[in-house]
Amino acid sequence: MSNCNLGLFTVENSKIANLETYFNCIKYLQISGNTFKEVVFSSSQLVLPKLPSFLHDRLKTKIVNDFNFLKFNASLDFDKLSAQSHRVARNETYKFILEHSDVKLDRDTYAHIRYLESISSEQSLLSSFLYRVSGALLKPSRIVLIMAFVISAFTWIYSLPCLQFMAPGVVGSIRRGLTLPESAYYSGVTFTTIGYGDIVPLGLARWLAISEGFFGVLLVSAFLVSLTRKYVE
Repeated sequence: MSNCNLGLFTVENSKIANLETYFNCIKYLQISGNTFKEVVFSSSQLVLPKLPSFLHDRLKTKIVNDFNFLKFNASLDFDKLSAQSHRVARNETYKFILEHSDVKLDRDTYAHIRYLESISSEQSLLSSFLYRVSGALLKPSRIVLIMAFVISAFTWIYSLPCLQFMAPGVVGSIRRGLTLPESAYYSGVTFTTIGYGDIVPLGLARWLAISEGFFGVLLVSAFLVSLTRKYVE
């Protein structure tokens, strides 16, 4: 198949000796439950923003058996079963693209499809949310954004008048609050766990500094892992 503009391309539960598709434009793709001997499939045919979308059938029925000697009410909700079926189909589609196409030649596209496969595999809302926010540790840019957000948030917190620090004054160090530039500086050195010691937190600020240091170690590690998963694996 070549030189086609397809809204939906579906191959399911088939045994195929040779599958060749090239120079097409495929909006929706679903390939699952198949056996291939040879595949020629170019990932450039896919419209990636549309890749996670599939046709969804929402079915709901109710079975009611009413006998004189037995009353039985059972509700069969096919939404969950349908969602599981579509999840399996999505995962198999992603695996097909990763294993049988030239997508590995483009690191960004390859990482994006692995990311889609990761979030599609997660069933719980919390896990799915964490995967989306962190980019499933496959999108370093998202970790950088989280790092910038954490540093900015602690910058604002450290500048609150209620927090006290031992900071440089006219003569030596004095107990006082921090200006916004000083807060940004202190947040940066605390996040990176450098800690020059020219500004010392007092009271509640100590626990906040410990918290930011923990986030710093966690996010820097996550950033290194995401770089490795995207560019090395």
